[in-house]
Amino acid sequence: GQMQHQRSNVGQTQHSGSRPLKCPIPRTDTRCLKPSRSSPMARAHKQQVVESDVVIVGAGIIGLLTASQLLQQGMSVALVERKQLCAGATGAGQGYLWVAHRSPDTVGWQLATTSMAMWRDMLQQDPSLSSAIEYQAAGSLLLASTAAEAEDLSSRHHSLSKHGVQTKFLDAAAVRAMEPALSLPGEGAGLLAPADAQINGRKTAAYLLERCKRHKGFQLFFDKPISGLSPAPGSGHGVSVDTATRTLRGRRATVVTAGAWSGPLLSALTGAPYDRLLAPRRGHLLEVARPQGMPALKTGMMEMSYAKHYTLGNHGGSSTSSSSSGSASGPGSTEVDITFTATQSAAGTLLLGSSREFSGWDNDGSQPIIDTIMQRAAQFLPALAGVNVAQSDTDAVRVGLRPFAHGGLPMVGPVPDVPGLYVAAGHEGSGLCLGPATAHMLCGYVGGGAPDRAHAHVYEELLPATRLLLAEL
Repeated sequence: GQMQHQRSNVGQTQHSGSRPLKCPIPRTDTRCLKPSRSSPMARAHKQQVVESDVVIVGAGIIGLLTASQLLQQGMSVALVERKQLCAGATGAGQGYLWVAHRSPDTVGWQLATTSMAMWRDMLQQDPSLSSAIEYQAAGSLLLASTAAEAEDLSSRHHSLSKHGVQTKFLDAAAVRAMEPALSLPGEGAGLLAPADAQINGRKTAAYLLERCKRHKGFQLFFDKPISGLSPAPGSGHGVSVDTATRTLRGRRATVVTAGAWSGPLLSALTGAPYDRLLAPRRGHLLEVARPQGMPALKTGMMEMSYAKHYTLGNHGGSSTSSSSSGSASGPGSTEVDITFTATQSAAGTLLLGSSREFSGWDNDGSQPIIDTIMQRAAQFLPALAGVNVAQSDTDAVRVGLRPFAHGGLPMVGPVPDVPGLYVAAGHEGSGLCLGPATAHMLCGYVGGGAPDRAHAHVYEELLPATRLLLAEL
């Protein structure tokens, strides 16, 4: 029978068309911003002062890629992280490097296609990279469960083909022949994009960190929560990054790549509403053993409704729609978006998702959400019926706070009125896919280079000042 898009919610999600997207904005995470006991100037006399060319706040995929590129350019880098490697969204992701679910000729499309090309270049330049990050050229498979979704897939197929992306439209029988584990109604369909790929986010982060450690100019500070950013004393340029025991200063620049935590840090320094431009959006991903007798998955797959998060929205970004958005109606709302995604890891396990919800800074797993993800997955993969995952199983349950951004685009570039301070945040679940191009942009800013004229509109659209203006906060 016809499978319906499943949602677990209280209340209704509203979509405001061309009006700025509204969502609940949680309170500042007090675990991220601890109150300072003294002025920055007085504290600097008590603490160790660490200087480098560039200080990077946040060791997620964006921070690591940026650090690696800057070190290759001969700059010294101090990387500070409030917890350990992969403590945020990078460690909880599925690892998709996809473009098939995005709308061509948008800023997000430009970032994704540029990053994909950069990943391919890195793979060619470093023969060890493919195995180190578990790169799989598995392709992507978007799934339609209804005739209307199948028609949308057909239109996407033609649009992507016009933009040079090889895709193949498959009817339900062809999908089932290619992926025998799948169950799809007769009116369903699939869109195969062979060039899409996937990587292991955790192993990618570990690889990049080891590459950074090879440089003498690299300093790493784990388990160092940031108490705040403050103007660097006496220089008139740059900021100090304050922790409980150290003050870090970048002679050339400070770069904030702290995901959802970037907003509170910038707002505390500037007074601008960055903490409302960004919001933590909790997501669950499950890793389970493939049931005995279930055919292996050949591709990464995603139901069509999930792709609606990446359709063209205001100002070339992505938008959420009432049929797929997980925007909660207010703080504490239990509204959750559940959509089916599945892929097979290099080790042969199944990675199943996914959920999206605004739950403040709560990073704990939810058993009802886990159960609903498994129920939804079993509708597409019947062999999973009866498979249970416990919230307490930390090997099976990954939970992360995606950095959601108003307007659907990250902000990348200089922070207004604070010379020497830059930010890249708001990539939500696409840090791996958008990371290389983002890091390239940041390195260009830090190095003082002018944006590529051919992509000047991308740089302009992603400026923090532009994102704040368009969000109308």
